Amino acid sequence: MTTTHKSRAKGAFTLVELLTVLAIISILAALLLPAVARSRSHARLIACKNNLRQVGVAISMYSNFFGGWMPVDGFSDDGDAGKVGTSIMWNSIPDEDGRVAGYTGLGLLMIMKQQFIGNPEVLYCPDDRGVDMNEQAYNLKKMPPKEIIHGSYIYRQLDAREDDSDGMGKLGSLGNNPAGKPVRAIAADRNYLCYRSKLLPFTDPTNRLTHKGTSLNILFEDGSVKTVVNASPGGPSDLRLDMRSATPPTGTDGTVEEEMDRVWILYDRE
Repeated sequence: MTTTHKSRAKGAFTLVELLTVLAIISILAALLLPAVARSRSHARLIACKNNLRQVGVAISMYSNFFGGWMPVDGFSDDGDAGKVGTSIMWNSIPDEDGRVAGYTGLGLLMIMKQQFIGNPEVLYCPDDRGVDMNEQAYNLKKMPPKEIIHGSYIYRQLDAREDDSDGMGKLGSLGNNPAGKPVRAIAADRNYLCYRSKLLPFTDPTNRLTHKGTSLNILFEDGSVKTVVNASPGGPSDLRLDMRSATPPTGTDGTVEEEMDRVWILYDRE
């Protein structure tokens, strides 16, 4: 009996040993969890990049089908914001003249029974926390939804429906940006700090940041997609739209039109 008791005592953990094991496990978890989080974040960035590649293929298909034209909404020549870019894919809310835009921007790619983009979910970045992707994709499949539907990407409008566009707006003939340099970028992650417009008497505090605003994916005219690090947050080269005030650090007037022009110029440089 004595021998058995001693044997059990030898095999048991002491409180100190148990606490030591728990401390080691805690340290390992503290070391591993950030790495796991970074891995998941990187996976979402790659998935987003793949989405934009599919969008690029769809744009190319659309362009081939419609004589080289890039998809733009029918009202892209009405109002500065429409000319610069949009994340709206469907808009069934009448404007002040009673007109309904219907398909807009990237939404045009859904026309003709989704021949260009078969799965609407590719229009949503997996890191876009503010959007219920399943619900939005379901709504798009039920076309036409009676609401405004945004995607996760800003799609560039190129004044392609204006009479004096001289053919600009076709792949291979996109013209120059406001800085006089060739247009290269045609879509990118939707990232903005607040929302401010000359038409609104207030600033909407809602932020829409994918990939934490530290990097973004850009789709170029040739179909390539590049991940770019936001190396200058809070300054003129910030890759996010900053509309928190009338005079943000970016040097614009703080409206979506000026800010979009600014970021597209930056994206074209990449």
